[in-house]
Amino acid sequence: MGMPRSPKGRARLVHERLKNEYEAICELDHGNAFELLVATILSAQCTDARVNKTTPDLFRRFPTPLELAAADPIELEEMVRSTGFYKSKARNLLKMANQLLDDHSGEVPKDLEKFGINKFSNMKNGLEGCDIVMMLRLQNERMNSSF
Repeated sequence: MGMPRSPKGRARLVHERLKNEYEAICELDHGNAFELLVATILSAQCTDARVNKTTPDLFRRFPTPLELAAADPIELEEMVRSTGFYKSKARNLLKMANQLLDDHSGEVPKDLEKFGINKFSNMKNGLEGCDIVMMLRLQNERMNSSF
């Protein structure tokens, strides 16, 4: 079989080859798309190991966007202090939670277009974080997981 002629065909072929060669593994501990988004925001300029030490208490205290959006900013800053840039990260977490509530009924959307890249782009991880969440969500859906 020859090389596909169309750009889409070539892209599919490259994707298949890469998928067979590499396995994407997320080092951030998470149980759902919301937790992954929170962990991704915290991962800016921070190790995954440090984020994984911080998120269990954070997820227990604020398990949903509704609870996180109502968080006291000072309390949230203290909880994420060890990840560095804690004031900015706390502010971004609150903004993200409120936007999920306002624009998406508190759910992380499955569609990248609906995710509102421009709204999240002023966060440290912006598009990169959105890509991570969307990629892992698609990967888990393909494996028939309840992500």
